[in-house]
Amino acid sequence: MKAARMTVTGQRFMPTDLRVGSQASVGAWEVTQRFEGGDGFAYVRLANTLDRSRVKTVAETALLDRHLFHRIA
Repeated sequence: MKAARMTVTGQRFMPTDLRVGSQASVGAWEVTQRFEGGDGFAYVRLANTLDRSRVKTVAETALLDRHLFHRIA
């Protein structure tokens, strides 16, 4: 994978669609950790910038897909 297509801790993203699942997404999502899963794919752990208790894990490729998320910082 090219370095430009990798995430680093501290980057912030917003969902392209402001609904994530059944809830409206409020605030940006910040990368807190990048790791390789047991399946060999890269994943990132995200924390909501307005409510740090809201944490989720997504595949790095999904996070970098412009149809799903866009980088804001």
